[in-house]
Amino acid sequence: MTLTLNCIAGAATFTISFDANGANSGSAPSSITGTGAKTLPNQGTLAKTGSTFGGWTIGGTVYGSGASYTLSSNVTATAIWTAATPTPTPTPTP
Repeated sequence: MTLTLNCIAGAATFTISFDANGANSGSAPSSITGTGAKTLPNQGTLAKTGSTFGGWTIGGTVYGSGASYTLSSNVTATAIWTAATPTPTPTPTP
């Protein structure tokens, strides 16, 4: 008697988690789970006083909002904040 076993493995799924990186209001986007290419979101409701959202960094590489990232492992996308350019105050005239 011969017994043959076939193993059918499901595709591995991975997760992108989001780190607010010091934002002082709002919530980080929900994690994205799946396989293949995923579109990175904008910052959603995240805000950091005196800063502008500059995208996400994953493993040292910078990705803008709407960029595609191909999942091959579980990763954390960390928000990038840059100092906002202050609005100039008019010089008072005597």
